[in-house]
Amino acid sequence: MRCFYHQDKEAVGLCKSCAKGVCAECAVDLGNALACRNRCEERAQSIIKIQDHAIQSLKPLQPRMQLTASAARPLQSSAQPKDSLAVKWGKLGRSTRWFRWGSGPYYVLVGIILILVDNDTAQVILGVCFGGFGIFSLVQTRRRARLPRIEMR
Repeated sequence: MRCFYHQDKEAVGLCKSCAKGVCAECAVDLGNALACRNRCEERAQSIIKIQDHAIQSLKPLQPRMQLTASAARPLQSSAQPKDSLAVKWGKLGRSTRWFRWGSGPYYVLVGIILILVDNDTAQVILGVCFGGFGIFSLVQTRRRARLPRIEMR
């Protein structure tokens, strides 16, 4: 590959910002990336900072589950303890009749509003998707209501 700015020279790498080939004369080494000298240095450093921040923020999310060799103990997530308030509220919300019966009509209503507010094609498609999901939720809720209840103790 040739340098974008000096066609007679061989490129040593690609600019992190504009992805153009740069020769040794045009390149600025930013540590773990190259940039066009006096053109893309600031933007390339910003991109590197954003990538580093994203990598750092994802590190705690990587090992969510701990696998154990014992079959007697169920696997538990290491992210939240079993008795945390968020876990309790999540279970309560998913288990209440109000949530189950209320979510379907809510999605249908949002779908109708999206369809009626504007005739934009994307908005109508989104409205149909919301409405369809709401109808699906209602059907599933009715099916679950017919099933016998199993008490867990």
